[in-house]
Amino acid sequence: SVPRAPLGWVLGNRPLLLLLALGFVQALTLPFFARSFAYIGKGIFHDAGWTGKALTTLALAQLVALPGWMNVARRIEQAHMLALALVTTATGLMLFAVMPAAIAGIALFGIGNAGLQMMIWVLLANAIDHGERRTGIRFEGLPVALLLLVLKLGGGLSGALLGQGLSWVGWAFATPLAFESGAKLLTMAWSVPLIGALACLIMVARPAPKATPIA
Repeated sequence: SVPRAPLGWVLGNRPLLLLLALGFVQALTLPFFARSFAYIGKGIFHDAGWTGKALTTLALAQLVALPGWMNVARRIEQAHMLALALVTTATGLMLFAVMPAAIAGIALFGIGNAGLQMMIWVLLANAIDHGERRTGIRFEGLPVALLLLVLKLGGGLSGALLGQGLSWVGWAFATPLAFESGAKLLTMAWSVPLIGALACLIMVARPAPKATPIA
C-alpha cells in the first residue's frame, strides 16, 4: 500500500542502509578526536595554544584536501575512494598515537576525514538513484532526513560518551592530570575514532553492488 511504500523503499535499499550504518558509526567515534584537543592541551601539554594550533591544523587540512579528493574521486571507484579516505584517517590516528605532540597526525586525520565526509553525501545520492532503479519510485527528502538523523544521533551520543570517558580518566577542571590519567586521555582520544574508522572500513570491504567513478 502507499503508506508502506517509503518504509519498504528504505528497508530494501541496501546501499542506503549501509550508508546509514556507516554514517552513525563515524559520527559516534570520529568526533572524539577533535573534541579531546581542549582537554589534551590543558591537561597534558598545559598549553592552550596547542589546542588552537591543533584545531587550526585540522580545519586547514580538511579545507586544502577537499579539492584533491574531488579530483581523485573522478578517477577511481567510489568504494576504493571511501576506503582510501578511511585508511588515511586511521593512519593519521596511529601517527598521533605514536607522536601526540607532533601535528602531522592531526593533519593526516583531517585529510582523510575530508574525503570521508565528502563521500557520505556522494553515497547518499547513489543510494537514492539505486532506490529509484529498483522500485521505479524516487524518494529524496526521506533518505536525506534519515541520514541527518543518524548523524545527529551519533554526534549527540559521541558527546555523551566523551563526558563518560573524561570521568573515567579522572578529569578535573582545576587539577592537573596525573601521568597515568594523561596517558588514558591520549589513548581514548585516538583509539575510539580508530576503532570507528576500522569498523567503517570493514563495512566498505563487504561485497556490494559494483560502484562507478563519480561523473
